[in-house]
Amino acid sequence: MRKEGKINLGFYNKFAQYHDIMLPINERLNYTGFLKYYFKNFKGNILDCACGTGVHLIFFAKMGFKIFGSDISFGMLAQARKNLKAYSVKSDLKICDFRLLKEKYKKESFDFVVCLGNSLPHLFGKKNVIKALKSMYKVLRKRGKLVISLRNYDKLISQKKKYDLIDKDDNIFLYLYEYLPNKLIFNIIAGIKDNKKIQFKTFKTEYNPISKKRLQSYLLEIGFKNISFFSFNEKAKYTFDIKNDDHYFVIAEK
Repeated sequence: MRKEGKINLGFYNKFAQYHDIMLPINERLNYTGFLKYYFKNFKGNILDCACGTGVHLIFFAKMGFKIFGSDISFGMLAQARKNLKAYSVKSDLKICDFRLLKEKYKKESFDFVVCLGNSLPHLFGKKNVIKALKSMYKVLRKRGKLVISLRNYDKLISQKKKYDLIDKDDNIFLYLYEYLPNKLIFNIIAGIKDNKKIQFKTFKTEYNPISKKRLQSYLLEIGFKNISFFSFNEKAKYTFDIKNDDHYFVIAEK
């Protein structure tokens, strides 16, 4: 059993090379509707503290922001460097646990800190989640904004969804969900086509199913204000529906 506070780096270091096969960068850049809508009137610098393979760094750079990227996984950062080079985007990428941002960014402060892609729920226990959110708070400028995106665990747990299937160019990714007390396990079976043959690999990681209510209470406890929730749904004018939306954004101001 994984110790509380320890992020499953083995999963991301190994899965990084398959991540962009499952979710291609060019396609993901087309699914940034809310971010375009929200950030279109802002300027400044931005830290993506769980930058993964770099898709949001590319997006924000193209929008004119000065970008900074960090991630705890060297495998993800290696893939991010390849992607940024392919899109002619420059950023100083750092290996960093998002609970320790001020140790890595001692002199910098940011207009925005983003933690996207359901990254925060890799931490278990209130102490660790609070530590991460405080870390993000500390590197924000006054009136700076934190933007987080998560899966809607309220919906996922209530419906007990069993699986998801992603089919990409003859590559198949099957997500199987296990529901345990205070924990969700994602088992991933990846069928990757290589020289006309399908090779199967399995991966496993765990998530802390943070509810909307609990996340909001943590943000308020730290001192964030003007907390708002939004959906990914442009047709609904990004209004978050906790019963029907699969994911959401939360924005909070320092």
